[in-house]
Amino acid sequence: MKPNQLIYCVTTVALLFCSPYTTRADQQKNESNSYKPRIINTTDLGADPDDEQSLVRQLVASNEFDIEGLIVATGCWKKTQDNTAMLDVILDAYEEAYPNLSVHAAEFPTPEYLKSIAVMGQDGYGMSDVGTGKDSPGSELIIAAADKDDPRPLWVMGWGGMNNIAQAIWKVRETRSPAELKKFLSKLRLYDVLGQDDAGAWIAKNFPDVFYIRATGVYGWQPSKEHFAENIQSHGPLGSVYPDTKWATEGDTPAFMHVYPNGLNDPEQIDQGGWGGRFSFTKKAGIRSMSEVPKIQEDGETQYDPYLMYGNTDEKAEAIKKWNKGYNNDFAARMDWSISSKYEDANHHPTAILNGDKSRKVLRMSASSGEKITLSAEGSSDPDGDALTYNWSYYDEPSSYNGTVEIHTSTSSQATVQIPKDAAGKTIHVILEVYDDGEPNLYVYRRMIIEVTGSATAEILEPLAGSPYTPFPESVVVTKVRHFDNMCWKIAAAGGTWYFENGETDGKTGFSSAFDQAGNDWIGNDADRGYNKSSNIGGKHEYRGWPNFGEGNFNHPQRKSNSNSWWVDKNGKQIAFEDSLSGDHLIMRSSNPSYELEYHFFPSHATIKIIRADDKYAFLFEGPVGGEQETSVDKDYYVLKDGIHREIKSGGLGYLEPEFGNKFPSPFFYLADSDPKDKQVFYAGVRDVGPITAGDEGWRQGENMVIFSFGRDEDKRAYTGTEAICVFGFAEKTEHKEISSFIESKIKSPFK
Repeated sequence: MKPNQLIYCVTTVALLFCSPYTTRADQQKNESNSYKPRIINTTDLGADPDDEQSLVRQLVASNEFDIEGLIVATGCWKKTQDNTAMLDVILDAYEEAYPNLSVHAAEFPTPEYLKSIAVMGQDGYGMSDVGTGKDSPGSELIIAAADKDDPRPLWVMGWGGMNNIAQAIWKVRETRSPAELKKFLSKLRLYDVLGQDDAGAWIAKNFPDVFYIRATGVYGWQPSKEHFAENIQSHGPLGSVYPDTKWATEGDTPAFMHVYPNGLNDPEQIDQGGWGGRFSFTKKAGIRSMSEVPKIQEDGETQYDPYLMYGNTDEKAEAIKKWNKGYNNDFAARMDWSISSKYEDANHHPTAILNGDKSRKVLRMSASSGEKITLSAEGSSDPDGDALTYNWSYYDEPSSYNGTVEIHTSTSSQATVQIPKDAAGKTIHVILEVYDDGEPNLYVYRRMIIEVTGSATAEILEPLAGSPYTPFPESVVVTKVRHFDNMCWKIAAAGGTWYFENGETDGKTGFSSAFDQAGNDWIGNDADRGYNKSSNIGGKHEYRGWPNFGEGNFNHPQRKSNSNSWWVDKNGKQIAFEDSLSGDHLIMRSSNPSYELEYHFFPSHATIKIIRADDKYAFLFEGPVGGEQETSVDKDYYVLKDGIHREIKSGGLGYLEPEFGNKFPSPFFYLADSDPKDKQVFYAGVRDVGPITAGDEGWRQGENMVIFSFGRDEDKRAYTGTEAICVFGFAEKTEHKEISSFIESKIKSPFK
């Protein structure tokens, strides 16, 4: 910390003393407890000492959380527990440090309170310790916390196994009505570190609507051992119980760092990114537990396949590491607090004010494309009178806009953001980072999400992004454009306009968009970027395209699969592509080391022929029903060969029809929007040549996402050989008999 001074600067650093503005302590008081996340830890203390490390970090920041439970748990590395002795030792150290901590910030929980919520959980491993007569103080504590009359969600964090929460859910299901169970589950936010027993898969399988994150990107963000020795372990009673690293350092810390209320992110919006990393709102199948779990029971987790969870985005630990100065210095400063009985002997956090807002909330504002807007941190202050430095930055990964955003005077207390002209309908995340010049520098943050008004038009989007041709050509016309920031073949015909990533961008191939004549994108990969008509601004789902064909993401759009594509004549000889191609029958090939496909495009439909398949495969469609990412999808429907209109409901996850399970009884499906203005349906069908184990699946996921596949055995691809032929395209929305006849004729004669 620096002595108080009175200096006014017009450069990038501002000094404030005796500030009339809100201090961080006042900020806490004014916000009451509304900003604090409610959390319960379940920890397998006695396995890897990283749990002890994470607990020390959490305790010196415990004024920022409402900790409602500390539960000693089991896991794959500690399959039994019989006491809370290790937890008691750490809480005793906290009791020694508590008087000093309370000098530096209000609302640290008392040692007596923390000891009152430190309890034993399940004493046995995984699902073997869930069921009748298996209640524990930990599972009962979870139920009691969720039952509180508190509007805030309850974050239950599994630093070990998840069977304490599994037992709590099991008991509520057995003793309460379905409506009461639904209410109970709605309060829960589950954060599972790496998966350390089979209970997580049981929860995700049996309660697919529950909010469940499994974090696998929890290593690689930590500082050096020397940093911990100098700044943590040398600091008093809590430093003395911070053990040396044995296997990994603080692997459980990202769980509570995700909900750390530092102004950087809203933990409910898991794709925003913060100290705890960034997660995708697309639930994924097969996020497996640690390798020790199947050694305990080979099918302990796979028996629940398919189960789906939220997982890390591609950045994994890099999404944590980008904030390393902030979280490293925060921990170091708080350890200083734990040994400093005088306020002036340590540094304290600034307060960041964004456009006059003094809270820690993520803010939103609207702007027009091409507009310049001003963001202000005026009024930000430091309780120690330290100089403040400002940094404004564009956070591209969570933004739906996929381009460059210019920020002028980005190191001043006021910044000007130039909204790009092609950003209509998209979001731009701007991060304000404020830090002081105390020792160590302490960082606080704010986030402004700019929602760019207007609709993306063909004039704006072409050729950088997707739009249908108007009018649609009677033959097939191919051009090359950039779409969703990837080079694509744009294939237009009477039925629709297709965008196929052609391999030029990082070896990515696959259909990322399929526009019908009304301009709706029925594949809509990354549809939340604003290209679809939707009242759900920003969106929450990544639509994964078509045909999402082979192992290793072959022909899965926006996934690197070492693939390329080219155009051939009817004899398979490569033809040169210059500015465009046109004709009534155009043929494209796509390959990588394991697969080669041939795509035949006709004015009325398209056909996929398999040239080579050295591994198993399936034809997988994932996209929005009706070509729109709508908030409500009631009355949108899908149809199988039997002609029944089956409605698709928003939210949830699971088979579209439970009685079909993994094998819906139809060689084709088609999807229809109930809007009478939409005149076309999307269809796909396959000659059934796969093994008996290959199923034809239908799934629902999220707001308006469906998954249909041909050739899957649960969550695994199952087709082999080269005999399978797939047809797909758009058809006129008319009577089922006519649509069915049209699709079956294409399956029978796919190359006509």
